Amino acid sequence: MANPNLIPSPLNRVRANVSIPSYPDLNVTASYLGAEGISVSFQGNVATQLMGLTSTINSEEPYVPSQIRISLVKSLALSSQWISQIQNSPSLGTVTVQSDTAQFPSITFYNCVITNVGDVSMAGKQAEFQITVSGYWSVSNDLWTPV
Repeated sequence: MANPNLIPSPLNRVRANVSIPSYPDLNVTASYLGAEGISVSFQGNVATQLMGLTSTINSEEPYVPSQIRISLVKSLALSSQWISQIQNSPSLGTVTVQSDTAQFPSITFYNCVITNVGDVSMAGKQAEFQITVSGYWSVSNDLWTPV
């Protein structure tokens, strides 16, 4: 039975950040984020269940394609640095995202590349725009351990 007295820890809006070791000038902290902040979406399953005649067979995936959406305030200099990076090379390498709570671990993504820039309103009514970074999350790490 679940503990009915369990109280979750609070979320911290200024804790979430994006770290890019190869391009530290592109690191994003709360001060640079718009209201949408940072979001991560996973584009696949961590395991596939295959059908057998009398049972199922689990096939663990070694990675999950993923997307990181970063909502940047366009009136800050960091936005210009991201646009320059796209113009020079959208490849970023390794990217780590820290969540808005200490209870949820940081996630590191590999082989990351900037894949999309969202709509940019220039009517003076929208402070942010979105950058989408795509890469993969390494899962099922025990697969690489010899049996």
